[in-house]
Amino acid sequence: MTPEEILRKYWGYSEFRPKQRDIIGSLLNGKDVLALLPTGGGKSICYQVPALLMPGLTVVISPLIALMKDQVETLKRLGIPAASVQSSMSGREVDVILDNAVHGAIKILYVSPERVHTKLFIERMKRAEVSMIAVDEAHCISQWGHDFRPSYLQIKDIFEYIDRCPVIAVTATATTKVREEISELLELKSPDIYMGSFARTNLSLSVRTVEDKERKLEEILKKIPGSGIVYANSRKQTAVIARYLYTHNITANYYHAGLKNDDRNVRQDDWLNNRIRIISATNAFGMGIDKPDVRVVIHYDLPGVLEGYYQEAGRAGRDGKNSFGVLLLYPNETRQSLERFEAMFPDLPYIKKVYQAIANFYKLAIGSAEFESYDIDLTRFCDTYSLDVIKTFKVLELLSEHGLMELNAAFHTPSKVKFEVSHEEMYKFMIANSAFEKLLKTILRMYGGEIYTQVIVIDEFKIAQAAAVPVSEIHSLLLKMSEQNYIYYVPKNDNPKITFLTPRLDVEKLPITKKMLENQKEIEKGKIKAVIDYAEMKQGCRMQYLQEYFGEKDTEPCGRCDLCLEKKKLEKSRSEEEQSLENEILDILSTESKTTDQLVELINFVDKKSIEIIVRQLIDWEKIRIDHSGRLTIVNFDNH
Repeated sequence: MTPEEILRKYWGYSEFRPKQRDIIGSLLNGKDVLALLPTGGGKSICYQVPALLMPGLTVVISPLIALMKDQVETLKRLGIPAASVQSSMSGREVDVILDNAVHGAIKILYVSPERVHTKLFIERMKRAEVSMIAVDEAHCISQWGHDFRPSYLQIKDIFEYIDRCPVIAVTATATTKVREEISELLELKSPDIYMGSFARTNLSLSVRTVEDKERKLEEILKKIPGSGIVYANSRKQTAVIARYLYTHNITANYYHAGLKNDDRNVRQDDWLNNRIRIISATNAFGMGIDKPDVRVVIHYDLPGVLEGYYQEAGRAGRDGKNSFGVLLLYPNETRQSLERFEAMFPDLPYIKKVYQAIANFYKLAIGSAEFESYDIDLTRFCDTYSLDVIKTFKVLELLSEHGLMELNAAFHTPSKVKFEVSHEEMYKFMIANSAFEKLLKTILRMYGGEIYTQVIVIDEFKIAQAAAVPVSEIHSLLLKMSEQNYIYYVPKNDNPKITFLTPRLDVEKLPITKKMLENQKEIEKGKIKAVIDYAEMKQGCRMQYLQEYFGEKDTEPCGRCDLCLEKKKLEKSRSEEEQSLENEILDILSTESKTTDQLVELINFVDKKSIEIIVRQLIDWEKIRIDHSGRLTIVNFDNH
């Protein structure tokens, strides 16, 4: 089959998006690839299609648990055998999935970067036929990226135990420095590099500095019809925003990682199907969601990094129609954000204190707990040890970035079952224990014989409905069978989780130094300053600023952002006298470069201040420039 036939058969699309077909061609020709495709560019198709054309297994390395789960569910619905191995899974679950991968029952295997270095994974991959490695969110390998994870640095070691095969590194946002590090640190071999433009020609970006954000938010949403997202930096704020909008006749609800999984799903579904117009959310919302008709994305608070801001704003207008990305600011918000960063960035003693408190809280011995997950109530934990919640959350982020542990506040594990005995033994058990007969027959009818070879996600409520027995009885019977080792059963859990990615360490042996923290702080501060520079722009073009931040060259002003529109407005509203003065200045400079003082001497009956104003405007509009000798010179006289 051809890539086009695969695309049509499984995804139902008649043609590829820009760059996708070329990327797929490179991989099928055995080349390594570095692909930078902005949000909505269809990154996953670039490795999923060739995975189905290659003979063996494709391993996709991704740090995003929620996205892994979504992708696997989507692939399974399309009839593509896929599975994921996450840091929070039990050893038994991982064992079953990797066995299926070795024996060809899985075509695309998603794994978290921490799992790649485990003995179990290495032993299984030695026996598997691996055709391709896909590294998602590849910017995580660089300290200069916006989500550095040290575990990415070891990905290249995978070729110490499997044969070299094509590698594709994909990311939506990476600066020039990050791109260079991705290629170098993954040891890509003369990669074909594909970079989609970061320009969004249908997206109008703007920043509004206001005293009353709620009123401005309402005003914007009443001017711009259609679906929208409002991003806020705190869970509490998302609820406040949703309530305000709802009381002002704008249908809205809020979404954050602290909600129960069922609540999140209902709210997301209501928004996707336009039963509500606006979703107010933290940045836990939006990853992997495809809603093309979003007309406006509003950032209620200053975002932490430009990479995240670009991805979030880029969720507007995926259908190609006019859309808007608006950032709301209070007058002193940029200064306060830097002060808050300085106050909340933890030092090494505080990190050690939190790590030790976690070990004490769960009574963990040194050397224990690798890949063990624990429920955590962060507020209760911080109260127990008199810790600051926000600062402690930052510590957990740092521990995650250093590959020590992972906090997943949006954690949901559905109930899972696998039959651990043969068909014959299960039949004998059923005959000898009639109380279990209805349950087992219902499970087999609903989930099929696959349950003997794979860990299957089940729904106790649906089983109870089909078997016409209470849910509590289903749960009780499954637990009893699990205790007798007839089945593997994990009940569903919605609690936030903390997962140790390494054995618990002596606090004095944490692989974090004062120097490392200082470097990390400077990098993060630089990223905040880039956001502040964007927010405080008074001239230029916002889209062009973002394109150049990501290393794109030969960019043009978008003509749609607030700054571009203001410039057009100024040009139109200028008086005849100003236009006449501009023409006179350009005429003089067309023959010879001059200083501002020389222009004042040459132009009669016009004061110096008026000339200086027009000169500044001409420089801003890039009609003239100041050369190395301080003289004014024409930039492109043909345009005038």
